Amino acid sequence: MAVRAALRVELALRAGDIPRAAHGTVAFFEAALWDHLDGKTSRHATKRQFKFHVPPAHELVRERDDSTLAALSKSKQQEDRKRPFIFKETADGADWYWIDDSMICATQLAMHYLHLDSLTRLIRVIGNGIRELRDDVAHNEPTPALMDDARRRMQAASLWSTSDTFLSQSLVQDVLKELVEAEPGTLLENLLADVRRRLIAPASTSATT
Repeated sequence: MAVRAALRVELALRAGDIPRAAHGTVAFFEAALWDHLDGKTSRHATKRQFKFHVPPAHELVRERDDSTLAALSKSKQQEDRKRPFIFKETADGADWYWIDDSMICATQLAMHYLHLDSLTRLIRVIGNGIRELRDDVAHNEPTPALMDDARRRMQAASLWSTSDTFLSQSLVQDVLKELVEAEPGTLLENLLADVRRRLIAPASTSATT
């Protein structure tokens, strides 16, 4: 999912579609997070609930007991809400959880459950105003001033290059390498080469018959 998201950002930037590129940049972090989570969990057949292949540390699971939670101090309750895993039920011989992937919980997931340095850094960058920027671009009139500001802020965060590319950025490449993508910088060129090859191949076949 992260590779597809990254390619969509790259193509949007090449087309000068800043709103789509801004939306896709945030979608890239979300896709990378869930690519990794999919490898450590299984989703319920009918519900948005998950069971673990790799059990999380107790510190990542919210309190189940309301009375226990109520007895905690306000600061402890706030800390509990930062834990990403929320128990829902025991069924079919397994405990099922809901996963909170809001920004602060996504950081906990990347750092303390997935143990991924690059994804953690990306989430922190996205959480430093980029997600809100995506919302502004998506819901407001795409005026030249707003688009220029979005481009400037994405470049300042090193998510886009000054020549409007995404796959060239070191943090983006590092996140894709954590997903075992060996050469992320060549993804688009390889895709375009494959498309050209597929388009040309039928013509070559018909020319020889």
